[in-house]
Amino acid sequence: MKLSIVFSALLLMALVPIAAAQNYYTVTVEVKNGETPIQNAEVWLGKYCANTDSNGIAVFESVEAGRCLLTVYLDGILSSREEVSVYADGNFVVDFAKQQAPKLEAPSWASGAVILAAIAFIIIVAAVKMREPKPRKWESRVCR
Repeated sequence: MKLSIVFSALLLMALVPIAAAQNYYTVTVEVKNGETPIQNAEVWLGKYCANTDSNGIAVFESVEAGRCLLTVYLDGILSSREEVSVYADGNFVVDFAKQQAPKLEAPSWASGAVILAAIAFIIIVAAVKMREPKPRKWESRVCR
């Protein structure tokens, strides 16, 4: 009994510094197009979500420290995505006037996969064609 109490106390003392060491921050995200704030944009900061106000500002409180994705949706369409680091209270700005048009890039494996699929298709079609019986040539017979 005493051993389990001592073990529980030691476990609790070990976990308290871990819980206390976790930092939380307040982060604001400003969404704009040049000087024009964008209202009602859906902003995700990792697992947290907020909509921008009339000034184009979304506020996130109690954000855990670390790296996360900052994602902005305009009218339900993915408009911006970037990885950010949160290690202090701070402000991120997403300015669509300064962003380049998004590049749609296929994953590096995609071109190889398409080539392999095309080769496999050709091999299958050739194998099926080889198995088909060849048409017979009918000899013309003259009845006498």
